[in-house]
Amino acid sequence: MKTNLKLFKLYVGHDNKTRARFKEDLICNLCDRFFQGYTILKTNGYYLGDAEASYLIEIVTHEENQVNKLKSLLINKLQQESILKISYSLDTAEH
Repeated sequence: MKTNLKLFKLYVGHDNKTRARFKEDLICNLCDRFFQGYTILKTNGYYLGDAEASYLIEIVTHEENQVNKLKSLLINKLQQESILKISYSLDTAEH
């Protein structure tokens, strides 16, 4: 069965002032404003050879507008220069 769902991935870096990973509760509270369900993974990203404690947020939805709103909120609240958003079309999905 064909679906219009997409998997969105948002890559969120560390606090630029302290270089520490943001508190997970803070990230969850921001995500909760837009989505009932999502996955958050603690990761280490690398930029110009430097490791960066970060998060990967995964969301399955057809509401890309809401993902864009969340991305903008994360950028503003966390004072990030940017957050990478990647999307994948899902041919099928089950729950």
